[in-house]
Amino acid sequence: MQTRFFVIALAAGLVLVLGAFWQLAAPAKRARPRIPDRMQLDAPTTDHAPQPLPGPVVAQAPVELPDLPAAPSPPPPVVDNNPASGRVWLRVIDAATNRPLAGTNCRLMPVGWNEFYGYTTYLSELSPAAGSTDADGLIALSAQVISGNEVADDSVQVVIDADTVAGVRFVVPVPEGWYPTQDTGQFSEALGDLSLQADTAPIDVPLMRTGSVRITSRDRYGAPVPDARLYASLLVNRDTNEEWVSAFCAPLTGTWAEDWREDTDDMHRVIRRDHVSCRLLGAADGQAESGPPSLAGDAVSNQFGTFDYRDLPCTGIGVLAWHPLYGTAHASIQVAGGHNALDVYFTDELCCELRVRVDWAPLPRQAADLDVALHRTGPQGLAECIEDSDDWFARDWYFDDAGHGPRELVFSGVPPGWWHVGMDDGDTSAGANILLAPGESRTLRMHLGEDAQAHWTPVIRSGGVQLQESSLYLLGGHDPGRDEHTVYFDPESGETDALLLAPGPYTAWLPTLEPFHFVLSPGEQRTDLFELLSINVAVTLGKELAEWLGNPEAGARLDLLPRGVWDDARAHLYALDASVRKRDPDYDLLKPGVTRAWSLPPGEYEWQIYGDSNELSGTVSFSRSGPTALHFGLDGLPGYALLDVNLIGFPVDDPPDVELDDDSREHLGLQPAERHWYSGPSISMPGMFESQLFEVPTERVELSDTRRIFFAPAGLMRLRVRHDGDTRVFAVNFPARITIHAHEIARHGFRTLTVRCEGPSPDNPTVTPEEVIVEMYSIELSDGDTWFQRADDHDACEVPPGEFTARVMRSRFQGQGRGVCDYAEVSFARGAEDLALNLWTLKYKPCATLDLVFKGRGSPEQATDAWWFAGPQAPRLYALDGPTPRLVSVTEISEYMPNGRLEFACRDISLPPGKYRVVPWVGAPARYITEFTLQSGRHSVVTVQGG
Repeated sequence: MQTRFFVIALAAGLVLVLGAFWQLAAPAKRARPRIPDRMQLDAPTTDHAPQPLPGPVVAQAPVELPDLPAAPSPPPPVVDNNPASGRVWLRVIDAATNRPLAGTNCRLMPVGWNEFYGYTTYLSELSPAAGSTDADGLIALSAQVISGNEVADDSVQVVIDADTVAGVRFVVPVPEGWYPTQDTGQFSEALGDLSLQADTAPIDVPLMRTGSVRITSRDRYGAPVPDARLYASLLVNRDTNEEWVSAFCAPLTGTWAEDWREDTDDMHRVIRRDHVSCRLLGAADGQAESGPPSLAGDAVSNQFGTFDYRDLPCTGIGVLAWHPLYGTAHASIQVAGGHNALDVYFTDELCCELRVRVDWAPLPRQAADLDVALHRTGPQGLAECIEDSDDWFARDWYFDDAGHGPRELVFSGVPPGWWHVGMDDGDTSAGANILLAPGESRTLRMHLGEDAQAHWTPVIRSGGVQLQESSLYLLGGHDPGRDEHTVYFDPESGETDALLLAPGPYTAWLPTLEPFHFVLSPGEQRTDLFELLSINVAVTLGKELAEWLGNPEAGARLDLLPRGVWDDARAHLYALDASVRKRDPDYDLLKPGVTRAWSLPPGEYEWQIYGDSNELSGTVSFSRSGPTALHFGLDGLPGYALLDVNLIGFPVDDPPDVELDDDSREHLGLQPAERHWYSGPSISMPGMFESQLFEVPTERVELSDTRRIFFAPAGLMRLRVRHDGDTRVFAVNFPARITIHAHEIARHGFRTLTVRCEGPSPDNPTVTPEEVIVEMYSIELSDGDTWFQRADDHDACEVPPGEFTARVMRSRFQGQGRGVCDYAEVSFARGAEDLALNLWTLKYKPCATLDLVFKGRGSPEQATDAWWFAGPQAPRLYALDGPTPRLVSVTEISEYMPNGRLEFACRDISLPPGKYRVVPWVGAPARYITEFTLQSGRHSVVTVQGG
């Protein structure tokens, strides 16, 4: 019994093993995309609850295995294809399978030649009669060959011009749900060939099936979004037959795929702007609105969030969706024959609603007009950077006869972020700067009318004494930006002029103090006391500098002028000057051996010191902790580092010319590879990064023929020495002391490096051609210690003897919006011979790419925020590829406050690999400074979080 069961078990095991081998040996089945059935086409399935998505969702095209090559078309039957006999034979075939479409009804689409448009299809002239293919997919058309001034018969279906050997008017058979893949020019040439030589084979007309796409708009959790407006475009490329796209795909229009991607961001902004609305409840006319007209979408999603596009060619389709609550979204897909599905996910933050109740005191005697404005702002009001950004928004609405009593305004479709709403009834105004959270619905109350105006009196003191004049910035009321105000105090009467302000929330900035937030009620009279912070500073003048400036006994005058945010608001300084001068009338006159006592508010200043013969100027910053002493001398100047240059071996009667290059920082800084093709929106921010590279303040003091002293901010500069027709450039790092000998300037020790760009040509076929256009070269030269020079393409430069390295960075355009930035490094050995550098033959490696993202607030140590008060204050990027960090030239911002967030970014910066450092603002503490390493061919995102 046991033996019998063992035999049965063994046999069963063998069957299982054989079955497994059979499964492995059987050919694998191709995976096919799932095709929805009729029920799924009518409504989306709800067999499971939608789950939150891990992040922004990007719709992808269906994944398909590559198709095997189609079998060749079967040999066509023999026909008499001779236009001269009045007959032309065509064979309609499936381009995907190469099989004839037998017994198929076809529309006859007429095509004609137009000298301006070329071959054009005429949809309005479709023949009401349809042809039908036979069992071999053949269809016969009437034909006529004309020449000279001969007139074609209108009833003939194919007209061939014997002089041009081309078809000038013909019809193309196209079944319902199909479209041609061969362009009209090829078809015309085939007809012309028949006019020269009759054939026994028909002309093949390859066709492809059209597709349908079901667009489903969904929120970030996957739930359908009904009533979403859809803006759809066909995405064509160089492989797309545009003639048939325009003929078969109305009402959708075709656009180049890369153009659609480039325009998507602009479309987002336009739609967001145009769909912010404002209405006045209870007004006589119900609603009034000015500004750009609302865009009408191509389609609107139904109750299931879907919309179907049918009879589309097998090309891409891009969809931009908008909803008043969910904002904008976009996605694209490559259309295949049959049914396709594309989900468009709304991942933007929800839009907001703002309600404003308007009260008048007193009520106007007649119906008042109301002018309303909405501006995109920041946490500290409107700044130039916001106005220059791509997300800038400003709209006005004018309501005629807005009524006599309280009214309510409703703003809809407002993206989240910082906004200022202001209004004016012709006599008085009001406004507020607010932050709207995603999806928030907020109600504000504003007051108009003379009786509603408030009075605010700021009493500003320094050292316990009220200043006769003082300055402040104020954000609030009707204007979206900060206003500068001067407050006047009369010591004789003891009265301080009050500021007449509209009721509402305000923020005040006073020098040296933290921002002050307060709210004024209608008709309120309010007084606030402020004590400005000031520090005592001892100021001295060195004897050697006093002699250079002029007469030491007469002394030199010192002026301090505010810089930065307080440049236009300096009334408080004039008041402080008057109070200090009462104690010491000559406190600003400096003499050697005399210490002057200054009392001044912390901040950034430009100092100017001038004597009878010469003058100097520079910058200095004071914080609450100092400095408490300033010394002006040849051993140092405030805000400057010193370079002491000694010259040896030069003739006494012929000293060299020694000067600092004005463009030192530009040449010694690292220049990222620039891109001249589209790389996303960008805005130039004057003064943000450029100030680090251009207009670097420098001063020079020539003590004697053998000694020069240069003053400049700490960092790398280029020192140019000229003598007897020879020139040499030195890279110097302030502060430093150097000695230059006459023999170092002689030309005999130099050699010439010639830069060439010799690409492939018939005379030089060994160079591998690249199908690219080289846009720009940047060449940097290094002696191993310092990157000291930059040369341009097709340029020649002098280099000293010894070993040095040339780094070449280039940008290349490859078409269709694609570009590559790469670099190469070449080392040169010692020698006195001239050198040549052929840029084309170098071995290049891909650059690294970097996104710099700055989030949150700026410096917490500054009352006026380093990033948002007046725009970013010089974030700095350094390359750490040598003994001294050098600045990286970054001159554009890609995004500024995107979607209202406190954030700005510099994206897609192409740099050579290496170690880098980013300093978010001048004097940032170490905890905010970030160091990172970039690797060749890799993209890095570095996020800097402010205070």
